[in-house]
Amino acid sequence: MKGLRRCSQNIISLKFKRKTDVLLTKNKNNDKVFNITKEKKDFVMLKKIMFALLLSFSNACSAPVDDLAKTLYHEACGEGEIGIRAVASIIINRAEQKGKITPDALSSVVKQKFQFSCWNGKKDLKTGKGKSWEICMKVAKEMSEGCFNKTHGYTHYYAFKKCKPRWSNGRKKMIIGNHAFLNP
Repeated sequence: MKGLRRCSQNIISLKFKRKTDVLLTKNKNNDKVFNITKEKKDFVMLKKIMFALLLSFSNACSAPVDDLAKTLYHEACGEGEIGIRAVASIIINRAEQKGKITPDALSSVVKQKFQFSCWNGKKDLKTGKGKSWEICMKVAKEMSEGCFNKTHGYTHYYAFKKCKPRWSNGRKKMIIGNHAFLNP
């Protein structure tokens, strides 16, 4: 095998010495699709290699993406894509302050004690449903792959209809949906 390459749209490509490619992609329904052009006699070995790679890849990458998507869903599912992206920008901005923007760093930002209320006192969150969940998964994948475009530079937000934290007094705010975004 010459190498393993990860592309930006959930494509894994394995190149073999015999100019034969194996391509694993995900279609619109998020089903895994295998395009294999390899002799039958090597198919069993190829299948084992693909299974091992897929298992290790999905375990390594899915947990942080899942944490991000669950956070976005539980914090902003009723806000539409603009509101979800605004909350995602908060997470990215906080990770930038710490100097790292990796999937694990983003996951640790959302799980930091008392920073995102959906995680307060919880080790895991329920998976979302519907269109909002699909948007949250899409945005979380963009974040973890490094191709997310931030909507602002703020690091904090709150639901201004539900509460008014003391640290927000006298600060310049940007309102998106039901959230006020600001820097303390």
